[in-house]
Amino acid sequence: MIHELHSADTSPEQEERYFELLRRLTPAQRVKIARAATRQMRHMAKAGIKRRLPNATEAQVREELIELLYGPEARQRLCGKR
Repeated sequence: MIHELHSADTSPEQEERYFELLRRLTPAQRVKIARAATRQMRHMAKAGIKRRLPNATEAQVREELIELLYGPEARQRLCGKR
């Protein structure tokens, strides 16, 4: 089964092999991979915020991350005024 979406830097055959390997994983293995990817994404997002706002406190970085991930309404609701 060839997937409709293809990576710009990966051949369709290699991409299909990747998806085949993913299909062979157990649900627990998939969850573990997804959790690790989420942690890494958050780490990179926080690093980007800290680079953009080098003088931000940890609370400010957290608020910026909330806005980045969930939008300004969530930030307002969870953190109060900006």
